Amino acid sequence: MLLTVLDEKVKPKFGSAIILAGGQSKRMGFDKQFINLHGKRLLHLLIKKLKKEFDEIILVTDVLEPIKGVKIISDILKNKGPLGGIHVGLKNAKSQYAYVVACDLPTILLEDIKLMKTKLINNEDVCLFKNQPLHAFYSTRLVDAIENYLLSDLNYSLKLFIKPLKIAVINKNHSIINLNTPNDLKNFLALK
Repeated sequence: MLLTVLDEKVKPKFGSAIILAGGQSKRMGFDKQFINLHGKRLLHLLIKKLKKEFDEIILVTDVLEPIKGVKIISDILKNKGPLGGIHVGLKNAKSQYAYVVACDLPTILLEDIKLMKTKLINNEDVCLFKNQPLHAFYSTRLVDAIENYLLSDLNYSLKLFIKPLKIAVINKNHSIINLNTPNDLKNFLALK
């Protein structure tokens, strides 16, 4: 236990961002990490934005295509949904808290990320905007708890896992666009 406490003091509080790009994308019909927005891949736009705020970008995917300045990793515990990706991302993160985002969110704002950082002051496990668990900060202390939860085979629900945790919730009006279907993508492109 002493080693864990010392370890946490050595790690910077922030610095790592984890992009989850390993989903099955059934509703979209193709791998969402290849979403194209007017000639540019959404994934690359997201990486570029996050590099302004984070020293380390971790991409959790099964497509091991090298991207400059990005650490590419795959799930250790396969077929466990977003929680499996969060698990391996946190296990590899170099900071005490890691920002976690899905690869299909084109409208995240750095201002919101900075706001979340200011709310992590009382040793919380998670900080998120209400109902946005894939645009949130997670403590790397959760790695073992996530692993135990996923190995229990009871449920892989991210929302059920975080429910009993110490969470800082931001109740600000917040509209994140999630590109889940071809229609979502078509409507979003029509706005831009």
